[in-house]
Amino acid sequence: VVQIETRKRPDVWRGAGAPVPPGLRNPSIQQNPLNTNGMYNTVNLNKRAITLDVTSPEGKKMFWDMIPNFDVLADNFSPHVMTKWGVTLESLHAHNPNMIFASLSGYGRTGPLAEYPANGATTEPMAGLASLHGYEDDVAQNTGGLIPDPISGFYFAASIIAALYHRSQTGEGQRIDLSMIESVAVQVGDAIMEYSANGTIRSPIGNRHPRIAPHNIYQTADDQWLALATETEAAFRTLASIAKLDFMRFGTMQERKAKEQELDIYLSNWTARYSLDVLLDQLKGTGITHSKVFEFQPIYASPDEHYAAREFLVKVNHPECGEHYVPANPWIYRDTPRGSIRYAPCFGEHSEEVFREELGLNQDQYHDLDSKGITGKTRI
Repeated sequence: VVQIETRKRPDVWRGAGAPVPPGLRNPSIQQNPLNTNGMYNTVNLNKRAITLDVTSPEGKKMFWDMIPNFDVLADNFSPHVMTKWGVTLESLHAHNPNMIFASLSGYGRTGPLAEYPANGATTEPMAGLASLHGYEDDVAQNTGGLIPDPISGFYFAASIIAALYHRSQTGEGQRIDLSMIESVAVQVGDAIMEYSANGTIRSPIGNRHPRIAPHNIYQTADDQWLALATETEAAFRTLASIAKLDFMRFGTMQERKAKEQELDIYLSNWTARYSLDVLLDQLKGTGITHSKVFEFQPIYASPDEHYAAREFLVKVNHPECGEHYVPANPWIYRDTPRGSIRYAPCFGEHSEEVFREELGLNQDQYHDLDSKGITGKTRI
């Protein structure tokens, strides 16, 4: 996978303009702020990065000369950008007849919203997901991690894999037009079914569950949080015994849902009297669904033995950032090794290498392109 940037327009996830984060500063080596952004370095593992000004005649020719050597061209621009540059399925197929051209945009290439710019913060509310997210009686809220980006990214990868399979069967290339808003809209399918079945329009319910009670997180005496749910009558009976709770008052799941506010207050008062460790010890092995609420930063700073055993979080040594844990694939193939994990590429790191492999350029030709600003490792 080769990512194309230009010296004038680096990938925005590189944090263009932001300084090297204080925790990564190392005066003993030369550091470029474009190479030290955590977001970029987490999601671009194993890629190669080149800079190429495709708006210049020389850069444009290099782009088209490389097209026959690749299987897929993927972009995340607004729909008009690639067409403006003369890049269409037809022009690609003139150079590579079985090329796959995949585009991911906010609203897709067709329809009344097609030309509007978008990102995760706008597609989430427009797809309806924000209306379901938040605490009871709160206004609609976006998720904390701008979840449309990874959701649409996984659909994008899946559509490309499907197109590659289709090509292996037919020899035909494919045009993929994927919409972020549609990728997110299908995530609320259970809410759509609920409305279709009984006319209920779902609204934010916080950590509660439509059917199960208790189902919430509760603060402990040492200012930590305990996630707790009882999904069966036996589990609630056990919890009632541990928490000295009147079982008969909340005897059935229907009664617990009807008195959920009262139940949550009681359990909040109970957990507030004990440290998290004491509560975890009391609940261990009881069949009650429970967990410590882990903070985000420690999970990645010092992964527990489960993540380590599955090699989900692996150490990667970046030349300008040092050694850090990064997330790998959240799946394991039984008969296929994971392979090595390479750090996310530095800005323009592989330009000379890729142009040599794909176009046969020598070092003098690369330096000439660098002097013209067509490629290189520094921002203009």
